[in-house]
Amino acid sequence: MIITSQDDLVKLQGRYIQKFLEIFPCRNAWIYAESLTEKGKPRWKSISDRTWKFAKDKGLPKKLTDEVLLDLWHSTSKYVGVNFGKTTHYLMLDVDANSPYHPHQRTNALQKIKGSLEDLGLNSSFQLQSSHTEGIHIYFPLPQPVKTYGLAALIEDKLKADGFNVAGGILEIFPNKKQWSSSDKPEDWSEYQRHRLPLQQGSVLLDEDYAPYSDTLEAFIQAWEHCESQQDIEILEAAIKANTRRNYQAAYQIPQQSKSPKLKKIREEHETLLKEGFTAIAQTNDILLNLGRRLRILENLGGIPLQKRLKELVTNLPGYKKYCQHKADIEQRCKDIARYAERKFKPSNRKEAIAEPALPEPNPNNQEKQKDALDRITSALQTLATEQQAFTTKTELLKAVVKKAASSMATVVKYWKARLAKQYKHLIQESVKTENESQTVCNSSQDKTSSHFKSPQTDEQTVCNSSQDNVSGDSNKQPLLRGGKEPLVNQSPEAQLAQLNQQAEQRKENLKPLQKSDQRNPHRQTPELKPITLDSTEVSDSVEVAPNFPLEKTENSTIKPSIKVELSESQKQQLAELKKKLPPDQYEQFYQLQLKAIRKHQENLSIQAETAENAKKEREKLVNCFQERIFDAKKKLKEKTDEVKRRLSLDDPYPE
Repeated sequence: MIITSQDDLVKLQGRYIQKFLEIFPCRNAWIYAESLTEKGKPRWKSISDRTWKFAKDKGLPKKLTDEVLLDLWHSTSKYVGVNFGKTTHYLMLDVDANSPYHPHQRTNALQKIKGSLEDLGLNSSFQLQSSHTEGIHIYFPLPQPVKTYGLAALIEDKLKADGFNVAGGILEIFPNKKQWSSSDKPEDWSEYQRHRLPLQQGSVLLDEDYAPYSDTLEAFIQAWEHCESQQDIEILEAAIKANTRRNYQAAYQIPQQSKSPKLKKIREEHETLLKEGFTAIAQTNDILLNLGRRLRILENLGGIPLQKRLKELVTNLPGYKKYCQHKADIEQRCKDIARYAERKFKPSNRKEAIAEPALPEPNPNNQEKQKDALDRITSALQTLATEQQAFTTKTELLKAVVKKAASSMATVVKYWKARLAKQYKHLIQESVKTENESQTVCNSSQDKTSSHFKSPQTDEQTVCNSSQDNVSGDSNKQPLLRGGKEPLVNQSPEAQLAQLNQQAEQRKENLKPLQKSDQRNPHRQTPELKPITLDSTEVSDSVEVAPNFPLEKTENSTIKPSIKVELSESQKQQLAELKKKLPPDQYEQFYQLQLKAIRKHQENLSIQAETAENAKKEREKLVNCFQERIFDAKKKLKEKTDEVKRRLSLDDPYPE
């Protein structure tokens, strides 16, 4: 080619520059260096969104522009490198000076590598010295772009299959078959390896004997265009597709002849999920569950390989970096999902399923923790029982258990109530009660309705029952005290009256909380009692009226000399039988005691009814008060509304 003028030279140089910029189109996540290490290699710094502060300080753009690229490329003190995008126009091999494949070590090693790649349609290449360290970059230009990852996987699989050691510092491939990073740090997220641009400081083109012959852009572009015209791109693309399909089938272990419609649907859903990825927050659990299920079924994986595969896929789904909110614990979540999927689902091709290394056992779950706590508490109680320690209160016992079992009071109380109270209740020894704590518990309500004012049980209680439909106890037996004391009918009237007065006072105390309860619930229905009278005209044919017993001599007695009691026919008959079997004085005492109990119970019910009525009146007052307030508020609101309407009704409500 003959250059006739300076303009032609400028145009030609412009074409070379334009071609150079087209060869390296990816400008995201580029690398920059302005100094060298002790070994003479540049101190590279990645320029991206994560290093915006460094880029701002240096005046560098986040996305490499053509102008900045050319300025740095021409610089004698700075270095620039580029990344790979989804497609690439070239393949480059990097052989370090100390590599066994370097010409200084083995003269024909690079020829064997080039011969291996000729099977893929890569028929021509050229090389250059990368820097002063004398490493070699071998370029394989392509006439049209191909998929970056597919090319990287194909070249790595081919070279490894032919016995070459693909590793850093020995033989590196650009673009590389990038690995998914397990780190949660943004700077460690997976990217293709970046490389320096050719023909910078220390870089020079090499001939077939690896001797330097030029460092001009013109020679570089001419060598590039010559080599790309020699490649068989159809063979290369076919090899990429075949290798991708082979890797996919090997990874998923999908039977090629499988015609199951269910598997086909699962496979389609899986491919859709891999394509769409994350589209919003709060999707991590659902995506992990779906991936775990489909990987278990389709890829026949289990154990640790299933966990690793699950993590590899989820961390590289579209939208993971933006939407996933569980990056910090994604490792543990993948482990849990893998364990669940392995237990829940079965591989589609069991014959090809391989026994994988099992996942480590999970941490103790809640049930195991609960069992451990129960065992410790039970052991502590057994120890206390063996030591024959006695406790006067339940709290004292539980505190000792807390100390021995090394557990919380809440946990001890929970298991004590649920399981251990009956078995170890004997460890609590209550204080001995005095004789005067004996009480009389009567059931004199009608229609088998038990008394509402039964006092707490004590060691000594007098029990009697005079209900209309059921008189407890055998008629041949006299009422006895539970503590084995003398029958009530054999005691003196003064002793009986003292007991009844004491019982009345205790029932008044027991009535106070019930009164408060009625105030809180004024709608509580108080049972109504029929008037109880005792008159000889009504029961003269079956029961003789006992003469007035001298119970009214005391101040606390409230029984009147003559009250009417309405008795049923069965009660009349029972009283008649008792009168025949008991001496007259004992019968009178028994009858008067029953009458006393009935009267007290009636008075207590009357107090309850009065309390409920008072509460009802208070509630009505509150309701009336609130109604008045509501009425006043409505009145004020109506006045304001009328005022607004009046103003809006003016002829000109919106004056200029």
